[in-house]
Amino acid sequence: ELIKVSTALKKAKKNLEDAEREKNLTQEACTDTKRKLALAQRELVATEEKLENAQKRILASEEDLENLKLRVESAYKAEQDSVARKDDAALEVERLKTKILNLEQKFADATHRWHRTVRIKKDNLKTARESLKKYDHR
Repeated sequence: ELIKVSTALKKAKKNLEDAEREKNLTQEACTDTKRKLALAQRELVATEEKLENAQKRILASEEDLENLKLRVESAYKAEQDSVARKDDAALEVERLKTKILNLEQKFADATHRWHRTVRIKKDNLKTARESLKKYDHR
């Protein structure tokens, strides 16, 4: 009976040692898993920060793009306004050229009439002088 108890005690002691080794291995695995989890959590935080920074850069890029679009639209509108002003100026130049030509023609016509009037008056004066001379000789 003592041998059976001694054998059972040895067996229990061996089982206890095996259980202790198993417990130690499990604790080591648990510690290793906790370390890996902490590392993974740090990596997750770092990745989230990178994602936030990337989102901020994307928003800034979108704002830059919007500002660039506005500047391009403004430049295009300014160019269109400039073209319109240039066209208006060209029309005004043509209108003024036409007005100048008309005034030059009116001046030429008036000069021609004046010369004709002067010539007629000279002729009338000459005729009057001749008539006066004829009258004076009588």
